[in-house]
Amino acid sequence: MTSKKENPEQTDPAAAGLNKINSYRAPARAVSIFAVTALILLVLYFALLWAEGQGMDIKLSGDQIMLLKRLFLIVATGGVFLALLMNIFQRRLPPELMRALESLTATQQPRKELEDKYRFFFEESQTLNLIIEKGGGIRETNRSFANLVDAERESVLGSNVLDYVDEGDREKFAGYIGRHLEGELTSRLEVNFIGKRGKRAVRFGEGHLNIVENHVPVGVLISGVDVTSLKDSERSQAELEKKLRQASRMESLGLLAGGVAHDLKNILNPLIGYPDFLLKQLPPDSPLRRPILKMKQSATRTSEMVQNFLALARRGRFEAGKVELNLMIESFLETIEFKELQIRYPDVKITLDLAHRLLPIEGSAAQLRQAFMNLVRNAFEAMPEGGKLTISTFPISLEYPRRGYQQIPRGNFNVITISDEGKGMTEEEMTAIFEPFQSGKTMDGSGSGLGMFVVTGVLEDHRAYLDLQSEKNRGSDFSIYFPLKDSET
Repeated sequence: MTSKKENPEQTDPAAAGLNKINSYRAPARAVSIFAVTALILLVLYFALLWAEGQGMDIKLSGDQIMLLKRLFLIVATGGVFLALLMNIFQRRLPPELMRALESLTATQQPRKELEDKYRFFFEESQTLNLIIEKGGGIRETNRSFANLVDAERESVLGSNVLDYVDEGDREKFAGYIGRHLEGELTSRLEVNFIGKRGKRAVRFGEGHLNIVENHVPVGVLISGVDVTSLKDSERSQAELEKKLRQASRMESLGLLAGGVAHDLKNILNPLIGYPDFLLKQLPPDSPLRRPILKMKQSATRTSEMVQNFLALARRGRFEAGKVELNLMIESFLETIEFKELQIRYPDVKITLDLAHRLLPIEGSAAQLRQAFMNLVRNAFEAMPEGGKLTISTFPISLEYPRRGYQQIPRGNFNVITISDEGKGMTEEEMTAIFEPFQSGKTMDGSGSGLGMFVVTGVLEDHRAYLDLQSEKNRGSDFSIYFPLKDSET
């Protein structure tokens, strides 16, 4: 059984209308050309009459002039007559042609409305819409993407989309675009774009839309969502959960410390003092000097651990006063604890870079001194073979929040930075040092596992913030941001 071939004109009234209109275009075009020619000849006819009336010398015989007049008049009259007939003919078009024109108009109007809606949603959408050509050129984009990269929309068009992508994400984003252009399925992708406001994280979906012109693919439409704020919220929530767990541990340690620290301190005093007395009684070559020195070092490390326990026990219970950071640093450099560090690590050189006229902060001088001592001791122990230790202070005003090890809000701060040229740390080690009893030092060192745990506790009590920059075998920088009151600044 043969199927009857369907006529496209029966299913598409717009196509039928166009075919009928095209059948009338050829004669109408011919009549129009003839009418224009006739109009030109008519103008020339009147120009010839005007020239005779003015007595101008025309280099033609009388018969020739008369022939031209008749020719101009006949052609012009015929052209005007045909134009009038064409006008009447067009006014009385066949009913089927009129219906075709109406059908064509009715079909094109919804199409224009759809195009306007598409254009509105494409340009005004909060999602980032990009039409990308082969090679990565941006064929079209919307205002949201231009705002993301802090550029004018016109300047973005024609540029390569990879120019706005963070260098570490360019390769994977280029592969993502390439798979879309080839029509392959892709998974979701998160890419960091660079603008004047810093990195912005954009999450692209799995789907895409191929853009075709004249049956040839010219690009692909992809859409993404700015998830920077969402990631910041997730990061803040994770930090809060971490602080909550840490606060619970510190509370338990504080209860333990309050019960035993004072008694341990009294017991340790003889163990720290008597070795010095015994060493003075022994000759320099006595074999007893070495074990006595070991005993003193162990007692000293235990005493430092007790001091950290006491700092934990006193958390949140101190009378705040004015603390001069420069004066605190200079006084610590004159203490016995610091002198012993210099004796133990003679090849470590100290450099001070203290700002003048640094405003005082509110806090406990004893607790801040304990936290500062822990940081300095860690810096010494990170350089057993020697190196440079730099201690600096300076004021700073942050107009925007700073993403360091901790999120530092905008505002005015006094900053202490302790920089060493030691062994440095990996990201995992940087996270572990703030956990209690997680010291990575050897048994011969002074690590109690509480030094950095005490530092974070003291900083929280003083509403201060910590930033840590470190790289393996490249040293570490610890920066403490102490907030200043608006009245002080």
